[in-house]
Amino acid sequence: MGKKVQLGDVYCSILPNGMYGAVRVVNMVNEGKYMSYLVYTTTYMKKHKPTIEDPELLEILVQDTVYGKQSALHWLDKEPRKAVEYIGNISLNEDEMGLESSIYGGKFEESCASPIYWEWVRNNNIEQEENKINEDLSNEKEYVNRDEEFFWSMISEMDWKQGDEWDIADSLVERLAKQSKKKIKVFQETLAYLLYQLDTKDHAEQIGENSYKTDDEYFSEDLFLYARCYVVAKGKDVFQRVLQNPTEMPKDKEFEALLSLAEEAYEQKTDLSFDYVSEYDYETYSNDKGWA
Repeated sequence: MGKKVQLGDVYCSILPNGMYGAVRVVNMVNEGKYMSYLVYTTTYMKKHKPTIEDPELLEILVQDTVYGKQSALHWLDKEPRKAVEYIGNISLNEDEMGLESSIYGGKFEESCASPIYWEWVRNNNIEQEENKINEDLSNEKEYVNRDEEFFWSMISEMDWKQGDEWDIADSLVERLAKQSKKKIKVFQETLAYLLYQLDTKDHAEQIGENSYKTDDEYFSEDLFLYARCYVVAKGKDVFQRVLQNPTEMPKDKEFEALLSLAEEAYEQKTDLSFDYVSEYDYETYSNDKGWA
């Protein structure tokens, strides 16, 4: 078990240009099953690892954005990965404890200090390097085939006696982690396609209190996604019935934990980040025909 993160902790990671960047933790909250950490990106970017005495660790990076100058503050999920190295702790002062942000920066992994790198790219007009990185990321995209028989066999292994949705999902993580890395990706690819199929206006109108009503009224895209997750989590028979008849949509039910199941299994198996991107986008409104 790794070190427990504390306020004022400083962590560093290697940037795409081979230099080191660093972040400092200024707030933390318990978000359901996991902790989330508010960090600021420091102005440190050098060829060697920082020491806790480096003055740049106390300086918050200020970025040029479309909204003007903004401090590089963002929230990170889960515990720091192995690629993120603990440097030390610098106690927060009163001003630092009052820092706030609503920006989500992903997981607490190697890219946590990337804002300093991208600011460096912009300031030095390094277009070729930025384009090369984007091209490399694009070339890495590779889809796997869906396998609904395998998917539903795994879903049937969830223990609903656990009660809490996160515990129910956990009951399958260990089993899925015993599968191959490709099979875990197949699970995610299939999940995305099933959720995509349920992404229709007709289904959104049937989720209960938070149902879609009109374009002029507030509608939570996330809640609809979590409602679709519940349908899939309940198994093949429920999914097929609801898919064919939207009025069968369960009312006021959610199962957000399903979205992180493959990720948890992959990280448990490999201790690496799960960066697979499925062919189908399961976010609400992605199914154009379903909302036509």
